[in-house]
Amino acid sequence: MSDETTDIEAEDEPETKQGRNWKALRERADAAESKVKDLESKMRKGVFREAGFDPESGVGKMLATLYEGDLEVEALKAFAKAEYGVEPGEPSVAVSPAADQIVAVQGRIDRLSAQSQPLAPPGGDDAIAARVVELEAKGDTESLMEAIALRDEWRKRQT
Repeated sequence: MSDETTDIEAEDEPETKQGRNWKALRERADAAESKVKDLESKMRKGVFREAGFDPESGVGKMLATLYEGDLEVEALKAFAKAEYGVEPGEPSVAVSPAADQIVAVQGRIDRLSAQSQPLAPPGGDDAIAARVVELEAKGDTESLMEAIALRDEWRKRQT
């Protein structure tokens, strides 16, 4: 029976001139490479967590994508501080210049809205004023253009 098993194995793994099965060796090498990559990934995640960054979300995820240095806790912390000004444990904040610009522009819009007055003619005909306010409330371009035209027409009648 052991002879039959040996014969089957010999059929499954044909030998080359040198007595080696190159296909089996390649498969073993691929499996070993896969295990090494898996272990490296786990080790990398461990170093990020030890440094205080979550490699699955936020700043930690960004750092995990960009960091290519030594897998040492202090080196990772130094990279994060030098390149992005973040330290472990800090809440994730948008590190985008575009986000800062949006916040600044929104602040200006809010200030202008607080200081602005409606397009309705001051102290004018109540029906025109009501219509202008109604059109302004719609907010679309066509309505605003009509409101401006009504206001201009009212001003012409006043002079």
